[in-house]
Amino acid sequence: MVFHNNAIIKLCIIMLFFIFVMSSAYAEEDIKRKSSIGAGFGIPYGVLGVNLELYTSQNIAITAGVGSTIIAGPGYVAGARYYPGSGEENSRFRITAIYGTNTIVEKGGSIFGSEYESYSGLSFGIGWLWGSGWEMDIFLVVSPSVSDIEDDLKKEGYETAQQGSGIPFKFSFGYRG
Repeated sequence: MVFHNNAIIKLCIIMLFFIFVMSSAYAEEDIKRKSSIGAGFGIPYGVLGVNLELYTSQNIAITAGVGSTIIAGPGYVAGARYYPGSGEENSRFRITAIYGTNTIVEKGGSIFGSEYESYSGLSFGIGWLWGSGWEMDIFLVVSPSVSDIEDDLKKEGYETAQQGSGIPFKFSFGYRG
């Protein structure tokens, strides 16, 4: 795994702690739905899989997903979502902070095909949950960086091609019941 920055991990743990503390101020009857499950494609679903949200208040949900990267083994995620507004709306904007499988890299090939590896790291996203149940997000992958992945692959003995320096955005799409 490339992600070695303990400061970001500590920051995420502190953020989750404050979310739990803040959300405990809400009475249980204030929460319309206590949980929901979705299926889809993208970071919140462990690439292709399912995602569970547990609502701690009208505006905050703890989220976790498991799935398959299809070509690089299992995928996982865990994090939190913030839904601004009163909670009475059918469709809702949301902000997500999530840690888990967010990058898949082709390591090399052989006569049997290409070899892939998945990497985990921190991602931030914005998205929309429609009243019909469909949801879509766009994520900014904060870690691992392209240079971290290249360094990791070089340590394992792989040659790396020069990568672009673009900002790594990923999309997700799914249905939540």
